[in-house]
Amino acid sequence: MSTDAPIGDPLARNLSPSEDPNSPYFLHHSDGINTVVITPPLSGPNYLSWSRSFTLALSVKNKLGFLDGSITTPAGTSTLYGPWVRCNNIILSWIIHSISQEIASNVCFIGDAKKVWDKLKDRFAQPDNARIYQLQHQLGTIMQGTQSVNEYFTQLNAVWEEIHNYRPSPNCSCGLCTCDALGSVGERQQTDYVFKFLMGLNETYDGIRGQIIIMSPMPSLDKAFSLVLQEERQRQARVAILPAAESCALAASHNQTKKKDKSDLTCYNCGKAGHTKDKCYRLIGFLPDFKHHSSA
Repeated sequence: MSTDAPIGDPLARNLSPSEDPNSPYFLHHSDGINTVVITPPLSGPNYLSWSRSFTLALSVKNKLGFLDGSITTPAGTSTLYGPWVRCNNIILSWIIHSISQEIASNVCFIGDAKKVWDKLKDRFAQPDNARIYQLQHQLGTIMQGTQSVNEYFTQLNAVWEEIHNYRPSPNCSCGLCTCDALGSVGERQQTDYVFKFLMGLNETYDGIRGQIIIMSPMPSLDKAFSLVLQEERQRQARVAILPAAESCALAASHNQTKKKDKSDLTCYNCGKAGHTKDKCYRLIGFLPDFKHHSSA
């Protein structure tokens, strides 16, 4: 039996790390300084969401090891040093193009991508009570208003996610808990989220709001959102149908009124119904194409 590696296998072709698509040192020909650009750029308060987006993008490129320390700087004599420099520089450019100019001016002369990453983390990732206070205050002021249900929910969810990043739910570290108290805490938090979502809805949703509140058990936040969204879509469908129905009803009413009004008219010249004296053909003359009917 042949033990040769299949054609196309990197091992069979003895590819270098910079040529192997599975290697973190590999750079595709399309990878440039603008390949990874996170928007909105890092401005400070948005560090948590920004860093999450950046690490996701970097993991897709198989370059996360350059930031988490699992890939260290090779010796200058190593064959990996050249590929490392290229990858390091491309990641640096991605970071610089994904942060504000003010922040970039403070890190643009640092030549190690990991050092830049760590500096940004030390500067912006620390717990910020002022930011948490700001988010909690913002949460209390969010109402649906003129927004759609989806826009309103998205705004709420963005604040909840950021608060959760600053204050993640506690986890059992001893491994001995059997009462599932933390699970109950999580359920209560979800219920609070549902209440907040329902409270901010416009008064026109009082019906569906009341139905959700009396449900037992209380639905999850996503389920409550889905129910309200269905209500909104049903209303939009009714609004789309209503104008056509009203137009038909108006036309029918107009025709009925016209027929009724005409049947109530009597000509005092000829004594016939359906017209008045000022429109009587016997006085104003018959039209050229008028067809005379002989009386029996």
